[in-house]
Amino acid sequence: MPTYDFTEPISFDVNAGGLTPGGYSDALSAWTNELSKQQFKVNTATLATQKPFIVHDRFLFDWGDGTSSKVSTFSADHVYKYPGIYSVSLYGYTSGGGTVASTTILSVTAGDFVSNRLENTTSLRNGVWIAKAGDKNNEITIDRFNTWQDTDAYLHGRPSLTISLSGSDSEHISPRDKTKHKWSHTTSTWSTYSRITADDGSLVYTELDSLSSTNDNLFYKKDDSGNYVRCLSSDTGSTFVGSSGTYTIFFRDDIAKAKDNYLPVILYATPNRKGMPEPEDIARGNLGSTDDVYTIGRLKPIQIPVSVRFNTGQKLALSPTGISEIAYPGQKWERVESPFVISIRDDDEQNLLTFPELNLSSINVTNYNSLANSSLQLNTVYLTFAKTSLSTLSASVHPNTDDKLDASLKGYYRGSFVPYESTTDPVTAKYKARINNEAFFDADISFGVVGRSVAVSGSDEKSAVHLVPRVVMSTEIETGGETITTGQINTFSVSAQSLTGEQFATAVAPESGSVVGKRCYIGDIKNDVINIIDQDASEFRVLSGTSIGVTNPINLRNISILDDGTGLDLLSYSNNKLSAVNSFTTMSSGTFLLVVPDASNDNNTNIDNVVDSLGITSLAIDGKYNVWMALNDANLVARYNTQDDKIDRLILGRDSTDSTTYDLSSYHAAVSLSGFGGFNPEEPYVVDTDKNNNIWVAYSNPLCASLKYFEVNESANILTKTRDITLGSGVTITDIAVDSDNKVWFSTYDQLRSGSTHNHVLTASIDTASKSFKFQAATTFLSANSAEIEVDKLFIARGYKFGAKPFNGGYIIKTVADDKSSWTVHTHADDYNNIPTSATAKYDVEFEIANSDYVGYATTGSDTVSVKVSGFYNPSHITFDNGKNVFVTHDVSTVEQVVDTTWQKGSRYVIDSDITPAAQPIDYETKQYLTGLASDFSNRLWVINNHKRTITFLPTRSIGLSSVDAIPNSVDNEYYQSVGDWTGYRWYNKYANLGSTNVLSGSVTFTINPTGGVYNIRKIEEDFDPSETIKSYRQQDFLKDYDKFFDDFMGSIVGTADSDPNELGNKIYEKIANFVGNHNDAETCNIEKLESMAKAVNHKLNQYQYTYPTGMKRVMDLLSINHSKLWGNQSKFDRNYSTRNVTLTGVNLGTQLSVESYIVSAGSPIILNQLFNNEFKKVNTMHVSLTPDLTANAVYDSETELYSQYPLSAYQTDWGWGINTALTGLAITGYNNFYTYTEKYNDTVLDSVIDWTNTNTTLTRSNSSMAAWEDDEGIVDLVLEQQIRKGLGLFQETVSATSV
Repeated sequence: MPTYDFTEPISFDVNAGGLTPGGYSDALSAWTNELSKQQFKVNTATLATQKPFIVHDRFLFDWGDGTSSKVSTFSADHVYKYPGIYSVSLYGYTSGGGTVASTTILSVTAGDFVSNRLENTTSLRNGVWIAKAGDKNNEITIDRFNTWQDTDAYLHGRPSLTISLSGSDSEHISPRDKTKHKWSHTTSTWSTYSRITADDGSLVYTELDSLSSTNDNLFYKKDDSGNYVRCLSSDTGSTFVGSSGTYTIFFRDDIAKAKDNYLPVILYATPNRKGMPEPEDIARGNLGSTDDVYTIGRLKPIQIPVSVRFNTGQKLALSPTGISEIAYPGQKWERVESPFVISIRDDDEQNLLTFPELNLSSINVTNYNSLANSSLQLNTVYLTFAKTSLSTLSASVHPNTDDKLDASLKGYYRGSFVPYESTTDPVTAKYKARINNEAFFDADISFGVVGRSVAVSGSDEKSAVHLVPRVVMSTEIETGGETITTGQINTFSVSAQSLTGEQFATAVAPESGSVVGKRCYIGDIKNDVINIIDQDASEFRVLSGTSIGVTNPINLRNISILDDGTGLDLLSYSNNKLSAVNSFTTMSSGTFLLVVPDASNDNNTNIDNVVDSLGITSLAIDGKYNVWMALNDANLVARYNTQDDKIDRLILGRDSTDSTTYDLSSYHAAVSLSGFGGFNPEEPYVVDTDKNNNIWVAYSNPLCASLKYFEVNESANILTKTRDITLGSGVTITDIAVDSDNKVWFSTYDQLRSGSTHNHVLTASIDTASKSFKFQAATTFLSANSAEIEVDKLFIARGYKFGAKPFNGGYIIKTVADDKSSWTVHTHADDYNNIPTSATAKYDVEFEIANSDYVGYATTGSDTVSVKVSGFYNPSHITFDNGKNVFVTHDVSTVEQVVDTTWQKGSRYVIDSDITPAAQPIDYETKQYLTGLASDFSNRLWVINNHKRTITFLPTRSIGLSSVDAIPNSVDNEYYQSVGDWTGYRWYNKYANLGSTNVLSGSVTFTINPTGGVYNIRKIEEDFDPSETIKSYRQQDFLKDYDKFFDDFMGSIVGTADSDPNELGNKIYEKIANFVGNHNDAETCNIEKLESMAKAVNHKLNQYQYTYPTGMKRVMDLLSINHSKLWGNQSKFDRNYSTRNVTLTGVNLGTQLSVESYIVSAGSPIILNQLFNNEFKKVNTMHVSLTPDLTANAVYDSETELYSQYPLSAYQTDWGWGINTALTGLAITGYNNFYTYTEKYNDTVLDSVIDWTNTNTTLTRSNSSMAAWEDDEGIVDLVLEQQIRKGLGLFQETVSATSV
C-alpha cells in the first residue's frame, strides 16, 4: 500500500468482466482465470466536476493480493490468481505531484472455476461400500478435480492419494516392510493396489501405499451466448481452468469385520500435498471475518464406509510358501525335507484368513479313499501321498514351526514331508478338508418392525409401527480445525408410517430381483388385513423400477381365493367353521375369507367359541415371495400369491364336529390355558417355510399341540401332510423357525408342569457373589425331597410378603449346594435391585419344583423330535446367528444360546438397561419382558423389551458394542411386540445364505528324484578308471592277490570309473586329457579361462566367476558351454556299405537282389557292387525307355512317356549306371552284385563335450530341445539343484522331526 498525502471520495467500479457484467454485485465476483477478467474504471465524469485537481491520466490500483497496477489512463484489468475476498483500493495524483487515496474501497470475491475436491464414485449400498474379505478385486473409484493452480504444482508428477483405514482389525504393513518377513502373507492385513492387464490377459496387482490418478486437463471458453463451454486448448479464447482425473484403487482387508460387527471400517483417501500451495499461502491474509482458512484451496480427504463381508472358501491349495502366485514345484528329492503350505482360497486363488486355524492328519491312500466326507473333522486337512491308487509313498510328515510361527494358522497349515524313496512315475499329493463357510449374505438388514397395540382401550385409533431403518450417524473427528463426518451405521429411528389395529405378526423379505428393496408384511390381528411397507417405512405401492401396482393393504375379508372370487364364502359353513373333517386340502374355487361373529353358538362361559376374526397370528414368506399366514381363530393356514394377488393354497383344520372330546373342566379353573382363540380343537398359531418352499405349522392348543409338515404341490392345488409330531398334554408351542440346514426349531411352554408342590419354611437371601437369590430349606424337608432339586429345573415360590415380595416368582435353578441344603436361581436385575443385599426373609411359603420347558428341533425325516434342550422357562421367541447357533428368549428378560452341533446351552444374556420403565404392576411369577427377538448379518441380536420399552442391540461376538435405545414415542399402557421374522434375517438365512459346510479338496503331482540326481553328465575323457589303472601297474605276483587294497583303499583315494568326477584321480586325468579344451577353446573352456581370454582382448564380460565349491564349479563350467556344443553333431553319412565284418555290415547296405527277377522302381535307389574292385556305389534309378522286346513286366508312365518300373535284367548301357559299356541285360550278372539301399544316417556323435557312450551319463540325446534344457525345472535346474542340495548336506539319512 503506497503512502498518500490525503483522502478523497474518488468513485470507481467494475466496468466489465466478472461473472455477470449486468449486475454490479455479480460483477464484483470473478474466477481465478482469464474467463472473467475484470476491468476497473475510474468515474472520470464526476472527477472532472468534483475533483478537478486530480489528473485524469495517472492512477494506481492496489488489488489487495500483494500486487498493484500503475496506469497512465483511467482503467486497469486484473485476474486474481488465488481464491479469496480482496479489497481493491484506488490512488490518484494531483497536478502538483501529491498522492490521493480514494475513500471508496471495493470488495471482490475470487473463486476457482474448478473447485478442489474429491468425489466418491464408488457405488454405496445402504450407505456403505461392500467388499469381500481377502479379495484384491474390490474396486474403488474416486474422481479428482483440481484448480489450475494445483495442476501447475503437479508438473513434476501426477496427483496421488494416500489411503488409510480406521476401525479395521487388520494391521497395515507397508509393501517395503512386507519383504522383510517372509510369512507376512499369513498375517491379517489390509492393503491397496493398482492393477494392470498383462499382454497374456492376466491381471497384475501392485501393492502401493500411494496411488496416482489419470489426468485430463480442462480448457473452457465463453461461447457467443456468454455460456462457459469446454473446448480444445487450441481454440480461440480457451483458458486452462484445471484438471480432473480418476483414482482406481483395489482394496483388500483380510478380516471380515461385518461378520461379527455391524460397524463399518472407514477408508480415508487423503491427497498428497507435497509441493502444493497451502491455504495460508493462498489467502495471503485477505480472508473475511467469516472465512475458514481450512476451506479455501484445500483438497479435503474423502471417507468411504466399508462393510467387509465374508468371502467363501472355494478351493484348498497346496503350495511351497502359501503365496498363491508360486506354484508347487514338480520336482522333489529323495531324503530331502520339502516344506508345504495348505491354504483355503476363493475362486480367484486368493488366500483367505477368515477361517480358523487348520490342523493336519496324514493318512495312507487306502484310508484316504475310503474316508467319507461326513466323518471329516472340521478344519482338519487330510493328506496322503499316492504312488498309485493303492500304494502310498514312503515318507514322513511334520509340522513346520520355523520363524517362531505355529504350524496351524488362520486359513493355513504349514508342514513339510521327507520322502524315503525316489519314483519314476509322478506322485500325487491328495488333500481334503471340511470347512464351515459361515453364513453370509450379499444384502443388508437395515430395519426391523416393532408392532404395537393399545392394551387398555383396544380402540381403532392410529397405531404407529416403529421401524429400525438406516440413518446417518455422524462421528466428528477434528483434524486441524476441520470436522469430518465419517459415514453411516445402522441405528434406531422411527418412521411416520401409521397403521390401524394391533400389529404383531411380521415378515420381511427382499423385493424380488432387488438387492436393496424390501417388503415388510404386517398382520393386523384385529381387522384381518396385512399392510405392506418398504425399507424406507413408506407405504408399498409399486414394484421397484416399474409402474406395476401392488395391492396394499391385503384385505383378507375381501380377497379372491384360488380363482375368480365369486360364489362360496365361509358363511355357508355351520358355526362359521370349515367342516372338511381331518382334511388338509384346498378350498373350492371362488371362496372369500369372510368371517363374522355368531353369538348364538357362544354357549360355553369358559371358552369363547365365537369367531370374531380370522386371527392373523403368524406370517412367513417363502423363497418365491409368497406370503403364508396362520389364521388362528378360523383354523386356517393360507398362502397369498403375491404375483396373482389371491389366496391360492389353504389348509383346513379339524373343526368342532371332530369325534375327539376334550374335557376342559379339570384345567380351566387352575390354569388359564393359552392357545384358545375360539372353539377349534386345532389352532394354527405359527407358520414357517423351509428351504424347499414347503411349510411347518405349529398347532398351539395345549390339549393337542402338534407340529405338522406340509409339502406344497405347485402343479396342483394340493398340500400333503407328511409329518405330524405330537406333543404332550398341556404343552403349547410358542414359536417355530426353520434354520439354514432345514431343521425346524420350536419352543414350548408346559402349562401343566409335572412337579411337586410343597408348603414349608424357606429362607430367602441375596448371594452377592453371583447377584442371585438364594433359598435354603430345613433339614426335614431335604431328607425327603432333595432328589427334586437339580440345576435347570424350575423353582416357583409364592407367599413371601411385604418387602420380601420380590422373592416370589418362577426361577430356573442356577446352582445347587453339594448337600442340596441351598440353591441359587437365575435372577433378574429388577428383582435383585429391589431388595437390599443384606435382606433375609424366612416364611412358611408354598413352592414348587418342576420340570423346565424345552427347546428342540425336528426334521422332515421323522415324526419324532430330534433334539430337546431343557432348562428354559416360558421360552417365547427364536432366532439364529451366522454360526448356526440358536437364540431363545425366556425367563423374564433372558436370551439364551443353544450351541450348534453340541445342542447344549451356551451364553446367557440378561437384557437390562438404565432406562426407567413406567410404573407397571409386576406379576412376580409369570412376568415376561422380552416380546421380540431377531438377528442381522453381523451376529447381532435385536431384542424388544416391552417392560422397558426398549430395543437392545446385542452383538454376540462383540458384547462391548451392545447398545440400548428407547422405543421412540412409546407411552404407558401400550404393548410392543413383534412375532416372526421382523428383520428378514430368517428369510435370508434360508434362501439367500451363501455360506455352507463344504468339503474342499485338491491334488498336485510331482516326481521324487534320487539323491544321486536325475541327469548325470560325463564329459569326454571322464571315463578313466584310476583304480584299475593303478592295479594294471602291478608286476609282482603277490600284489595281484590284494584286490581289496587296490579297490577299497586306493579306489577310495583316487576313484573309479563310476566315482564322482571330482575324485582325485578322475579330476587329474580329465584336466590333463582336456587341457586344450578347458583352457584354449573359447567354446568349451572353463569360465575362469573364458574371462581371461576376454580380458586379453579388452572385452568386458558379465562377472560370473565366483568362488564355487568344487562340485558346483565343475557343474557351472559344464553348463556354461553352448547347448549345441555339449550335444555335438551326429554324422549324416549315408553310404556305409562295408562288408568286412559280418556283424558290422554297413547300415546302408540292404539285401542282395536277383538280376533275373528284381523289378526296378524309378526313384528307389539300389546299390551297385563292382566285383573286380569291390567298389560300392549308390544308383539313383530313373524313368527309362525300352525296346518292345524288353517291356515284359514293365510299367509305362504316360505322362513322361517312359517306363517307371522295369526288370533289372533289361539293363541298357544308356541308363547311365556306370557299368561296363559292353554289358547289357543278364550279362551284368557275372561282373556286378546288386543290393537294396537302406536309407539311414550313421548318427555317430562328433565333437560333443558330453560322452554319450559313458554308462554314467544318464542324460539322453533325445532330451535335446532347448525347452527341456533351460525351462523351469528343466535339465539345467535339476542338475544345479541336485548339486546345491548335495553341497549343503540336505539329503538326510534319518529324520529327526516327529511325524504327524
